Amino acid sequence: MTVETRVRTLTDYDTEIISSSDMDTLIELSKDEIKEDTGMDEIDFSSGAGKSALMWLTCIFSKIHVGEIGAEGYQIGEIETKDLNDQAKVWFGQYRSRRSDVIGTKTIGHAKPSRSGRSYGDE
Repeated sequence: MTVETRVRTLTDYDTEIISSSDMDTLIELSKDEIKEDTGMDEIDFSSGAGKSALMWLTCIFSKIHVGEIGAEGYQIGEIETKDLNDQAKVWFGQYRSRRSDVIGTKTIGHAKPSRSGRSYGDE
């Protein structure tokens, strides 16, 4: 399933609400913003975490486009400062999780640091 199809399914925005041309623009804006947000120039948006991050962020940008989220622009910083509804909060959380997967910083569990072999003074 394409990113556009998935976004349209989740948002329930057909081509009468967001034209195909506007959706293509939102997808490109999302790609650019993900690259900026991750600090990465090259991301595979065709599958895996890259495609998923793109889909979630495009869903949010679609909400901005139709005016359901009142943001000044299509930027992560704008979204983070808004009082999002429950659905948009979930979508933004999903975006953040996939973003972490893209850059490889997903935290799995907790670890207690091991500090063996240290000496402190008169030991």
